[in-house]
Amino acid sequence: LALDSHHQKVIGNQGGIEMLVSTMRRHPLRVVMQVLGCWALTNLVTNVANQQKIGADPAKRELVVTTITAAMRAHPEKCSVLEQGCRCGIIFCLLPCLVVSYRHIHLVSSIVSSSVLS
Repeated sequence: LALDSHHQKVIGNQGGIEMLVSTMRRHPLRVVMQVLGCWALTNLVTNVANQQKIGADPAKRELVVTTITAAMRAHPEKCSVLEQGCRCGIIFCLLPCLVVSYRHIHLVSSIVSSSVLS
């Protein structure tokens, strides 16, 4: 989903990020939905226009981060969910247009630590 900048922006402008997050939240036990949802979110947040859109809205930023971490918490034994969740979380936390708090970074790292160690 949305590997090029033009389509990433179009999807972001049409409410695609919100729809994706909403779908992931409605189907928390579906592993494939969580894996592909994190993968798609990663692709969408690499677009500068989407970064600015999410970065300007603290509630939306919080919703994206908590959705990623919820997916990882729901499936701590599924490497594919953890891999895509970490990928998305790391990219999300490192993008300069997104002001992510240390609490968000700690959420992702604590889930990874507890999953890897258990």
